[in-house]
Amino acid sequence: MSGGSAAAERLKVPAEAVWWAVLPLVLHVPSLYAIFRFVPNPWPAGALYLALALGGSWYALVPSRRAALIAALDRRWMFWCGLAVITLLTLIIYSYADARKTSGLGSDNDDGLITGAQSLVRTGNSYAMRLYTGNPISAGPGWILLVAPLSLTGLYGLLTPLAIAAAAFAARTGGTSWGAINLALALLFSSLAAWHMTVTGLDYIPLMLLLVAVTLGLAEARSPAVLVVLTLALGLLGTARIVFLYWPVLVAFALVPVRGWKVAISVGLAATAFALVLDLWSWATAPGFFPPLHVLGKGQGYAAASGYLFPAGTIALCAVTGALMLANWRRWPALLHLGLGVSVPLLCTGLGAAWAVGAAGELSASAIVAATLILALLLLAPITPATRGAA
Repeated sequence: MSGGSAAAERLKVPAEAVWWAVLPLVLHVPSLYAIFRFVPNPWPAGALYLALALGGSWYALVPSRRAALIAALDRRWMFWCGLAVITLLTLIIYSYADARKTSGLGSDNDDGLITGAQSLVRTGNSYAMRLYTGNPISAGPGWILLVAPLSLTGLYGLLTPLAIAAAAFAARTGGTSWGAINLALALLFSSLAAWHMTVTGLDYIPLMLLLVAVTLGLAEARSPAVLVVLTLALGLLGTARIVFLYWPVLVAFALVPVRGWKVAISVGLAATAFALVLDLWSWATAPGFFPPLHVLGKGQGYAAASGYLFPAGTIALCAVTGALMLANWRRWPALLHLGLGVSVPLLCTGLGAAWAVGAAGELSASAIVAATLILALLLLAPITPATRGAA
């Protein structure tokens, strides 16, 4: 059972038992990517990992045991101890992984945000520099700006722990129990894939956690000043990748039953306008090609390599998903709308990348995005219209 909002009646999550059954698969199967990449004997290691992780998760998440776990974990100190452990391990392993760049190894997952911030300070433009690998920067200007205090001070490794704290704070504001928050955190970091993404600096997990935090905050915000700050934050998140510009509209749609049409539309329009201004200004001042657009070029490459089968399938699946969301706009929890609207396109893109060019890492990352949002749906406060006087 979720630790939903104390101030509102919980909206039913459709097919909730199915979500709980699927969750371990989405959490742990993506870990095979890291196992096959780094473990000397990946087949037996992968089989053992899946047997233990899936079996343990399904055993623990039987409804009666799940409720007992939430009750046992319902301690604030457990959250802070868990966060401290995650922070310490992340900083230690991230610093080791980052140091490998000096010998031409490691990943450039974190360098888009770090190099973009350094370029902004030195030249006044986030895109005057390229990554050490020669790749263009994928991150958008608002996301670079939001993370710049960490990127410029050598504290980038704190991004995920801070995003966890933000999501927990937003969930607590909505009435979620510490037990539900702690179970969500334990499940997410029981995944080897989640650890791999975190310690290599990939920004998807903190990005999703901050998106959930902002959505929950917008649902609960009573102060106009807080509403404005969260709307601007939503605009910054919407620039994270050029293809994420629809996020403010998606969040606004999810908030309509909660906040009513007036507030939701105002938030959606203002956040979208802010994101567009940031993108267009950076595009106009970028030296030559606007680097974030290379994401679209990669997508075109995947489409061509698959014979345009995956683009057609993606469009069809997104259309069906959108139709279901529209048909259930008032009945479904907002975090379900958010999860479907973000995860379905990303999973389709990741599947296309893996199929077309063997980019299994993109599929693994997309699956962990979906797992993060499923955890938010099931364990962090579902947003309901019960006390909002929605139109």
